[in-house]
Amino acid sequence: MMRLFWFAVVCILIGSSAVWADEIQLENGDKMDVKILSEDDDKLVVEHPQLGEMTIPKSDLKKPDPPNPGLFGTKFMEGWARSVGFGFSGASGNSDDASVNGSLAFSNSTKSYRSNFQARYFYSSQQGVANTNSFTGTYNHDFLFGDSPLYIFGLARYQFDEYQVWRNRIGANAGVGYEFLRGANYLVSTQLGFGVAYTTGSYDATVNAILQRETRPEGVVGLVGSWKPFKGHELSADITYYPDFADLPRFRLLANAAYQIALAPIDGLALKFGVQNEYDSGINTRLPVPGSPPFPNERLQKKNNLKYSGNLVYEF
Repeated sequence: MMRLFWFAVVCILIGSSAVWADEIQLENGDKMDVKILSEDDDKLVVEHPQLGEMTIPKSDLKKPDPPNPGLFGTKFMEGWARSVGFGFSGASGNSDDASVNGSLAFSNSTKSYRSNFQARYFYSSQQGVANTNSFTGTYNHDFLFGDSPLYIFGLARYQFDEYQVWRNRIGANAGVGYEFLRGANYLVSTQLGFGVAYTTGSYDATVNAILQRETRPEGVVGLVGSWKPFKGHELSADITYYPDFADLPRFRLLANAAYQIALAPIDGLALKFGVQNEYDSGINTRLPVPGSPPFPNERLQKKNNLKYSGNLVYEF
């Protein structure tokens, strides 16, 4: 654990060491790390650590590649930012433990909309017995109105968890959002809406059977934010409260946070640390976790479920 901690510290220091610098590329292919002092339509005034202050005509700069070209030389996924991540840990000896996690993300933004898809998978075992097997896929689409801070959001989420009282959960929500803090490197908005949650595979140990499917209307009250404090660093977080309209004051509370650090030697490679937490006040804590050993070693359901991860992410 301490080795992982110091490795993270070193990566942060490496990423922060170039905070002050901007990289420019000349038409001949040469790259320079400089600090941009001023810019107009024709030239850049920069400061170089060895050459000092200098003026570079923009005609001498290499024209930037179009952002996020299509995959495999086609127009498929053109304009979409894409990333895939993977992380694992394990131990063998006095204890046999293993865990893996993976992620996949697509996002796109224009003047009229923002789209974001994220998929995450977690698996872990202890002493050769699985205790975590879960998948979450989320698609969020925001309809924008020019420079207005108001927007309309729609969100769809699918969750699978082998060790919950429910096995599958599908949620759909929509409502209105408002960006009350907005800048070049940060965005904070609040969301208010409604939706529905549909679950299958709920398990009742008293009758040893899967319960019928269940649909519950719910509200949505959320806070979403992102911040880029330095070049190559990004912090994102969100928290959403889902009151259960069919059974107040029952509610769910979902929270996510992640910090991503670009690894300078390899373009597109980053280190990402994330935390996900879900609290469900309606969980019956007297029910055993599906597949747990019998009494007295049984594992009981918990209202709160926390997952944390660290993985390498590659943007392509």
